[in-house]
Amino acid sequence: MPVVNVLGDELRWADDVACEKEGGAWAPKVTDASADVDVICFLNEECVRKGAYQVPHYIVDGYYHDDGPPALDQIVGASRFIHAKLQANKKVLVVCPAGRDFDAHRAFSALCTAAYPLLMRGAAVEAVASAWVGHEIGFRQHSWAPLHKTAPPRHLSLEKSLAALDLAIRHKWLEPELFDPQAYRDLCTCWDAAWVIPGQILLLADPVTTTLDPDPATASHLIPPESPNFLTWFESNNVTTLVRLNKDKESGLAKSYEPSLFEEGGMTHIQAAYDDTQGGVPPKDVLKKVVNGCAGKREHAATAFHCKAGFGRSGVCAAVLAIQRFDISGEILLPWLRMCRPGTITTPQQARFLQGLQGEADVSKLIAQSDECCTII
Repeated sequence: MPVVNVLGDELRWADDVACEKEGGAWAPKVTDASADVDVICFLNEECVRKGAYQVPHYIVDGYYHDDGPPALDQIVGASRFIHAKLQANKKVLVVCPAGRDFDAHRAFSALCTAAYPLLMRGAAVEAVASAWVGHEIGFRQHSWAPLHKTAPPRHLSLEKSLAALDLAIRHKWLEPELFDPQAYRDLCTCWDAAWVIPGQILLLADPVTTTLDPDPATASHLIPPESPNFLTWFESNNVTTLVRLNKDKESGLAKSYEPSLFEEGGMTHIQAAYDDTQGGVPPKDVLKKVVNGCAGKREHAATAFHCKAGFGRSGVCAAVLAIQRFDISGEILLPWLRMCRPGTITTPQQARFLQGLQGEADVSKLIAQSDECCTII
């Protein structure tokens, strides 16, 4: 039973623990924990949505290998749960049940535990990551890999995920003490949207798929407002620019909206559609249109990106704008995207493309080149 001392004996994480289900909850079959130790398994806890990777309102189980990082509300919820126990003068032992059935939960549980000293104690990310060296814990870099195909490798490391959280805290994209889990969930379930950079870059599905979901398998998991009015909602969130990456008509979407609907309301609409083929990596002319079209729209206004579902094309283009604006590494931004909006980055080509961008200079060099596809094989 490997054990990680996350905060000495105050907070520990135990892997490969023989567990059994009692009264609907997972618990170790044997434990030598003393009376002042709370033994917890996130599979039992509502505050982390019972420790399972989810893409709200989309069906994952039985269809796809995904198992990306936990969502932000799960990570923050787990840290607050641990913090409450430590504040009550308890020591905490987080356990992950043994067995292949819990492979996905292993990484989930590890990051939710590892994030605690970073989010709640202000610990240095290097010190936090050092406790996990040698444990080889990781997530999948992209979503929607069908179950009938080989599962993608878990190359998105725990260390890179912690670095992404550290980046977000330093830039104040994530303020753990102010983060509102319910507001985060409502944004997804009501509007099928998530902030990547709060107040600046928003990711969402095509508004038509949110107000009238064409897929009955997903519509039952979406809770749109009674009278969805995206123009009013955009105004309330100071979104002044809307970037559309999908075409007006695509498979599963008979008709998108008319740009004039938003333009007449004072918004800028950028039509940068491209085919979701060959890995869904944007051509250089699309990236040039997006980056140049969004130039200067930073300090007091937000830009919203969408494609049909709001995971692939929109995710990678929004990421490029963030890399260009903040001069950050795409390799570190990738796990942040997948925490903000689970399911984001849908192909290995998109993941490799972002990982190849080290900062603003790479984006500038890319869009200065001839208009060829950016696909990285």
